[in-house]
Amino acid sequence: MAARDHQYIHDNVQSAVKDYFRPEFLNRIDETVVFRPLDDDNILEIIAAAGTSYTGTARN
Repeated sequence: MAARDHQYIHDNVQSAVKDYFRPEFLNRIDETVVFRPLDDDNILEIIAAAGTSYTGTARN
């Protein structure tokens, strides 16, 4: 995902959060984090780090 795509998503999420929650609640939040989606390689790395017992299940 390109940096500008992530920025676009981040801006849209921030806008949606501001539209949904009341200012009184938002004033209690210091920071919000928008994560990039995991791709297949990321998921396989997580599975490998968690242990080899999950490898067979992921391939099926």
